[in-house]
Amino acid sequence: MAQLPSFKRIISDQLQKYQYLQEPVFAVVNSFMENVTRALNGKLTFSENMDSQILTFTDTGVYPVKLAWTRDTKPKAVWLGAISRVDGADVSLSTAVTPIWKFNQSGQVEIIKMAGLSASSTNRYDITLIAITG
Repeated sequence: MAQLPSFKRIISDQLQKYQYLQEPVFAVVNSFMENVTRALNGKLTFSENMDSQILTFTDTGVYPVKLAWTRDTKPKAVWLGAISRVDGADVSLSTAVTPIWKFNQSGQVEIIKMAGLSASSTNRYDITLIAITG
């Protein structure tokens, strides 16, 4: 795997004969290099750096659940990110939970059901999904 370079900035002392470039160029290049280094050093996020969207809803067992999609490109995959009970009780699952979904004609992510989850009006779950384009 590639490693990030150890330098993050152009130091003007090293380039004395290019002092006239310091303001217009070095500041922009240094800012860019610092942001790229920070991003590639464990700071990449789905919501800020990838064509994706974090979707949340409360599952009450009533389907379909239609969630707004704000990206320009339709989603290719929807992953379960997190699941918790609304009442704060521990989540006890006997099988894997998977969102069964489609992208509908209205431009929404439509959750057809959450396979493996027995949600109901008295057994509600807060669901976080990661939807990503491709």
